[in-house]
Amino acid sequence: MDYFIYISRSLVPTGSSAAAAIFLTARRNNAQAGITGYLHHEDGHFVQVCEGHRTSLVLLYHHLLTDPRHTGIRMLARGSAPARRLSVWDMAASEEEALRFADWSGGAPLSKLVPRLSEEELFDFARAGLAAVRAGTPPAPGAVTALTAAPGPGDGGHRRRS
Repeated sequence: MDYFIYISRSLVPTGSSAAAAIFLTARRNNAQAGITGYLHHEDGHFVQVCEGHRTSLVLLYHHLLTDPRHTGIRMLARGSAPARRLSVWDMAASEEEALRFADWSGGAPLSKLVPRLSEEELFDFARAGLAAVRAGTPPAPGAVTALTAAPGPGDGGHRRRS
């Protein structure tokens, strides 16, 4: 199973119909391609974790490079793993209204901290987002670590480091 994580500068506002269309299209297209992951939109940026077969991910990445709804794609991590590291969602998504990166990170905004995080910390943030989506309610500030303490199916047993 291959994966990649990127950050890009969003050219669509959070909460907009254009952002909703991105999420819906990602869910549909990624499900057809066997890609799972998590897409978060906050602070004028997208952060996305994608997992799937190498060929599908290469095609997706080339599509992302030409997508006019964002710019400045920067690869944060990529590689292979024996299994999916996130649960078996097709593509979960959230915006800053559901999960603020600053609540998860202890105050740092997404655009400042994400490029400096380790690969595992980026997966931890994605797992926190998935937990918030599963719960259907935003986590309370400081509570995201508790949500990620028990990995879901397919999370590979990874836990947030203190």
